[in-house]
Amino acid sequence: MKRFFYLSLLILLLPAFLLAETNLLKNADLETREPGFWNRVNDDGTHAIWASDTAASNPWNTDLPSEYSFKITKDAASSDVIGWKSLNNADRYWNRATTEGANKLYNVSFYVKTEGVNTNPATMDEKIYVRYSFLAGGSLIAEKVMEVDQSVASKPWHKVEDAIYVGGAPEEIYIELLMGKDATGTVWFDNIYCNVADGWAMGVFNGDAETPEGWLHWTSSSKIGYANVVDSVAHSGVYSVLLKEEDTDDDEMVFYSQPVPAQAGKWYKIGVWVKTEGVNTDTMWYPSNVVPDRDVDRVAINFFFHKAPIETDWNLVGGDQFFYIDQRIGHENSEWIHYVAVAKAPEEAAGVSMRARFNPFATGKVYWDDFSIEELEVLPNVIANPSVETREPGFWNRVNDDGTHAIWASDTAASNPWNTDLPSEYSFKITKDAASSDVIGWKSLNNADRYWNRATTEGANKLYNVSFYVKTEGVNTNPATMDEKIYVRYSFLAGGSLIAEKIMEVDQSVASKPWHKVEDAIYVGGAPEEIYIELLMGKDATGTVWFDNIYCNVADGWAMGVFNGSAETPEGWLHWTSTSKIGYANVVDSVAHSGTYSVRLEEKDNEDDEMVFYSIPQPAETGKWYMISAWVKNVGVNTDTVWYPTNVLPDREIDRIAINFFYHKAPIETDWNLVGGDQFFYVDQRAGKENLDWTLYSVLSQAPEEAAGVSMRARYNPFATGVTYWDDFAIQEVVPLTVDIDDPSKTLPVIATDYNLSNNYPNPFNPTTVIEYTVPKAGKVTIAIYDVLGRKVRTLVDQDMMPGTYTAMWDGTNDAGHRVTSGVYFYQLNAENAVITKKMTFMK
Repeated sequence: MKRFFYLSLLILLLPAFLLAETNLLKNADLETREPGFWNRVNDDGTHAIWASDTAASNPWNTDLPSEYSFKITKDAASSDVIGWKSLNNADRYWNRATTEGANKLYNVSFYVKTEGVNTNPATMDEKIYVRYSFLAGGSLIAEKVMEVDQSVASKPWHKVEDAIYVGGAPEEIYIELLMGKDATGTVWFDNIYCNVADGWAMGVFNGDAETPEGWLHWTSSSKIGYANVVDSVAHSGVYSVLLKEEDTDDDEMVFYSQPVPAQAGKWYKIGVWVKTEGVNTDTMWYPSNVVPDRDVDRVAINFFFHKAPIETDWNLVGGDQFFYIDQRIGHENSEWIHYVAVAKAPEEAAGVSMRARFNPFATGKVYWDDFSIEELEVLPNVIANPSVETREPGFWNRVNDDGTHAIWASDTAASNPWNTDLPSEYSFKITKDAASSDVIGWKSLNNADRYWNRATTEGANKLYNVSFYVKTEGVNTNPATMDEKIYVRYSFLAGGSLIAEKIMEVDQSVASKPWHKVEDAIYVGGAPEEIYIELLMGKDATGTVWFDNIYCNVADGWAMGVFNGSAETPEGWLHWTSTSKIGYANVVDSVAHSGTYSVRLEEKDNEDDEMVFYSIPQPAETGKWYMISAWVKNVGVNTDTVWYPTNVLPDREIDRIAINFFYHKAPIETDWNLVGGDQFFYVDQRAGKENLDWTLYSVLSQAPEEAAGVSMRARYNPFATGVTYWDDFAIQEVVPLTVDIDDPSKTLPVIATDYNLSNNYPNPFNPTTVIEYTVPKAGKVTIAIYDVLGRKVRTLVDQDMMPGTYTAMWDGTNDAGHRVTSGVYFYQLNAENAVITKKMTFMK
C-alpha cells in the first residue's frame, strides 16, 4: 500500500515537472554542458568537472585539437570517492566486446595530469586511480585498478597503460576515474582507452572527453580537421558546432547525434540551422533534397535510420541519406539558414540519428546549431483530386443531370483556336434521344472575379466579346420554341440581380454540323459581380451537341477569362502552355503511379516556352508546416552532371523541371495575391537519370505571414525538355508530435537522496530503454514497472546489491513476456528508506 501511495502522488504532481517538446534529439541546441557517455560519481558538479582549462594532446594526431578533459578537484577529504563513471561500453552501438572480446587480453590506458595532490598515499582512500570493470550476468569477471602517480604533488600530462586478461564474454564494461575520499588536490584525465590487444572489439565512447551529452564526433586520425562545439558563434544561446577543414586531403569530419527512437512508416522532419564562412562553391551546387549519394565535394546534413536494438547495435536500414547545403557561387559566406528535410522511416526502422558532415573535399568553416528530429503527424491531403482519378471537368457543373446526358467527352474536340499544333482533347457534350423534364447541360462557376479575373473592377460598363465552338450530330431541326433549342447563355449579375444577358442559339437548320465558331458581343452596364455561362439543350431538344473553347472578355483590353473554357482540365486543376509554341500539359491514361491517370508534361519544340499543370488554391494558415510532394517519372529529360533534386529555393532555373508552389493571401477564391513568391524544388536531372522510374519528391515548408492559401504545380521552365509523368500530388499539414522531457528547473519527488535513479534513455522508446541507478550501500533493491493505474507490469530488479552504479533494461514486455500497449509507464526503485519514481513513454 505504501508503494502505491507514492505512485499516486507522482501521477498528480508529474505535469509540473515535465516540459512538452517535439524534438527527439538530446541536447539539440548544445547548451547542456555535460560530457556524453559519462556520469559523475557522488558529486553534483562541484568537484567532478568537465574541464576546458587543460587537455592532453590527441595521441593519434597532435595537429588535431584537444580541448576538454575530466577533472576532479578537492581541497579536503570527502565522505566518499568522487569522480566519473562511463556508461556501459561493452556492446554500445558498434562495440562488440561481448562477442569479439571474449577470453582475450585487453590493453587499457589513459592520460593524466596532477596538480597539488596528496603524496605517498597509504590507503586506497588516499589514492587517485582508474578502475576498469568487466561484468557478465551482473557479476564481475575481471577488474583492473590503475593507480595515478602520487610520488610528487604535480605532474604534467603523461600516459598510464597496462593490460588485463578477460576470461569470459563481458556484457558490461565500465571505466571509473576516481579520487579516494581522503585524496586531495586536482587531477585531469583524458584519452581513456580500452580494446583487445589483438584486433578490434571496442572503443571507449567519449574517452577523449570532447563531445557533449547526446553527441559524438569523428575526424580522420591522420589528417587535420575540426568538428566540435564552440562558443564564438551561435544561432541561439551560446554554443554551436564548428566544422572546419584545415587541409586539402580527402578526410571527412562529422559531428553526430546519438540515435533516438523512430517507428517504421512514420514521417520525420530533420532540420538544422547552418552558417557558412568561405566554403567551397560551384555554379550548380544548389541545396539538395534527400539523396543517397555521397558527393565528395559537398557539405551535408546526413541522417540514417537504425534497426533495433538502437543502443547495442549500429545496423542501418535504408543506407546513408544526405541533403546538401547551398554551395552555389556567391553563397560562400551565408548567415544562418534553416535547412529542413522530410523522410519516412523504412521498414525495420527503430531509431534515427543525424550528423553535420564534411565530405572528403569540402572546405571552409560551417557552424551548426539547433538540430532537430521530430516525428510528424501527417494530416489529410488538401489537394482536390490529387491523383487526377476524378473524371469531372474543373470549374463546371452539370445542369439537371447525373452524367447520363451531360458528359465530359473525349470523343471529339475543337482545335485550339490560338495554336492548332497544341492538343485539344476534351469537350462538353450533351446528348438526348428523347425529350427530358427540364433543360440539360453545363453551367460554369462564377468567373467575374475568380483568382486573377477582374471583371468587377476592370470590366464595368464595357462591351464584351463572347464566343464558343460547337458541333452537332442528329439534333432536332428548325425548333419553334426555346424548349426545342440548343443554346449558350451568358449571364451578368450585380447585387444578385441580372444586369446583362446574351443568349446565343446553336444552328439547328441542319441535323449535323461540324465544329464551327459562334460569336457575338454584349454591352454590360454596371460592374458585374457574377458571370455565368450555361451550355444548354432545351427539354424538348434531341440529338448530340459538343461545346468547346468558350470565351468571354471585354472587347478592349483584358478583364477576364473563362476558367476551363477549353474543357481540358479535371476537377481541382488548371493548365497553361504558351499560345504560340508547342508543349503539352494534361492528363493521360497511358501511365500512372496509382490508379489509371497521371499528368503528362512534354516539350515539343526548342522554344523558350513554359508549361504548367497546377492545382487550385486550398486553405493554409500562417506559421503552420506543410509537406508538399508529388510522384514523378522521367522519360528522356534533359540532364546535367550536378542537377540534383533540390530542396526549396526561390530561383527559377531555366533548364529545370520543377515542383513549384506558392502561398496566397486572402481571399484565395477571388484574388491571386502571392506572399513569399514562387518556391521551387527541382526533380532529379543528373546525368544517368534521363529515364527514371516513379520517384517521390517531398519537401517541408512553413507558411509565411499573411498566408491564407497554398497551391502547387508541375512545371517545365523555359528550356526543360523530354517527357515527365506526375501523379499523387499532395499538400498536407504536418504537426510535430510532443514528447515529455525533464524540466531542469524542477525536481521529481524523491525519498532518500543517497540513492539515485537516472532518467531512462531513450525516452520515448521502442523497443528497449535503459535505466541507470546508483546504490550507495549494500542491501535489497527492487526496480519495478507500473502502468498509469498503479498496476505492476514487470519486475526488473529484485536482489541484494553491493554499492555501485548499475543499469537495467526494459524491453516493453510484462512479467509474462507479452508486449505491453503503447503509453505512459512509471519505473520505481525501492530500497531501505528509499522510494524513487520516474515516468517514461513506450511507443509502438
